[in-house]
Amino acid sequence: FTGIIAAALSWIISNIFASRIANPIKKLAGVADKIALGDVSATVDHTSNDEIGHLADSMNKMATNVREQAIALQSIADGDFKNGVAIKSDKDILSISLNKLISTLNEMTNQVGNLSQAAVDGKLDTRGKLDGFNGGYYEIINGFNDTLDSLISPLQVAAEYVERISNGDIPPRIQDEYNGDF
Repeated sequence: FTGIIAAALSWIISNIFASRIANPIKKLAGVADKIALGDVSATVDHTSNDEIGHLADSMNKMATNVREQAIALQSIADGDFKNGVAIKSDKDILSISLNKLISTLNEMTNQVGNLSQAAVDGKLDTRGKLDGFNGGYYEIINGFNDTLDSLISPLQVAAEYVERISNGDIPPRIQDEYNGDF
């Protein structure tokens, strides 16, 4: 008879364990797996005031943070550099880096816009400011500057020769070497 009571108690305890601990942990693991695969819409539907409930709340906070960062990255991918994300702490390297990326892209957009407008305005000596750019960003702005230099140098020589010819002075043949169509 004691064996039946022990088996019944064991069954009751295991069911309580499964419903109160194991099942919610399985749900949490499932949500964590979805987030790991990029499903930023995943959330935990579990409420309790015990440790599992606190873990579920923490998982939902993490999912919300990842979702906000993913939305900001989607905006960047679509060419919208206006919206950053809230930095949660000084250790929030993802949000800090994301906001730095947005700031750098905005500054790069401003630099390229200034270069384009200067060219339209005939200010061909204007160059992009390299201060504050590093790595590939520096190379992009520097590449614009190098491109302008390579285009403008032969144009300046041609303009000088046209000016001299218009004044009746026939200059010597151009001996400089230029790449491309020049």
